[in-house]
Amino acid sequence: MPTWLATGKVWHMMSPWFRGELLGTFLLVFFGCGTVATSVALEAPVGLFQVAIVWGLGLSVAIFLTGGLSGAHLNPAITLAMACFTDFPSKRIPGYILAQFLGAFLAAGAVYALFGGAIHQFEVDRGIRRGHVGSEASAMIFGEYYPNPGGQPLPEERQRYVSHGRALFAEFLGTALLALAVFGFMAKENTGGPSAMAPLAIGLTLSILICVFAPLTMAGFNPARDLAPRLFSSLAGWKMLPFSLNGLGWLTVYVLAPCLGALTGGVLGSRLFRSKWNWQAGWLAVTSAAALCVCVFSKSYKPLKQQVWLSPREVSGTFFYKVGDTLFEVLTLKTFKHILVGGIDGFSGRLEFGVVNFAFYEA
Repeated sequence: MPTWLATGKVWHMMSPWFRGELLGTFLLVFFGCGTVATSVALEAPVGLFQVAIVWGLGLSVAIFLTGGLSGAHLNPAITLAMACFTDFPSKRIPGYILAQFLGAFLAAGAVYALFGGAIHQFEVDRGIRRGHVGSEASAMIFGEYYPNPGGQPLPEERQRYVSHGRALFAEFLGTALLALAVFGFMAKENTGGPSAMAPLAIGLTLSILICVFAPLTMAGFNPARDLAPRLFSSLAGWKMLPFSLNGLGWLTVYVLAPCLGALTGGVLGSRLFRSKWNWQAGWLAVTSAAALCVCVFSKSYKPLKQQVWLSPREVSGTFFYKVGDTLFEVLTLKTFKHILVGGIDGFSGRLEFGVVNFAFYEA
């Protein structure tokens, strides 16, 4: 059987919603990463607004084209929010996310096939060794980094401009606003909404958000858009740099924060425009967002670097959480059989949960 015929048969065997998410995400990422490639590798006269408007209009085109097939989520974070706050069947979540990641990965391959020669020449002209320090200047065509490399290697001092906490908050807030726009524009109860032009309104919202957040984190707002091209770039010669430059930021900033942001935006959109909504999912979103904000705005916030298990016999006493100049009692360590602790130093200790830590000060 000819390859083209076999491929067509597989395509028609896919569910319409799977084809819709795959094609829509492919178009979004191809248009978006393609314009980043022309800006970086070909030095086309493309500024932030031109890149942002292509991303936004690319999203609008993808929604107009595939909305009737799958609803055009094109974003795992939006899919999670839809499952929580609409009648979207949760059993389809894995299939939607798979289609989105596959579409984004194929789009990254198409961008590389189209601009690979220009990317190579860009690296040669600037003495960049792909996969080594400094090659984020070209890797940014696919994945996202903070702060925005802007087509240049990121020196260590410049990497301090945007902390891990601020990057988390930027991706969280940007995705929350995007999800709020999606829920608001699509709500039947919103009589002032754009109706049939909702895809265009959503695309323009994305363009606006990119103009605001891209200088900080490159404005991902979409785990599939970031992680799939990031993985492709790792396989295409950038090796582990896409997963090491910002530490665990590839996971916390560009996957977890957008998911929490979309849930929060879904809470706001559902509360504003719908009389019925999922209170359990809403509570999860609100508490998760609150925890994230505490982490971000705490002066003691740092990314997790070490984990040490200590018994309560070794560390005990009442500890307080410090926010600014205010101390809040949080727990007595003697009540825990085992607790995750790191960086014990004098009268202060650090309790580390997951990928973030909280600094506590002993009374």
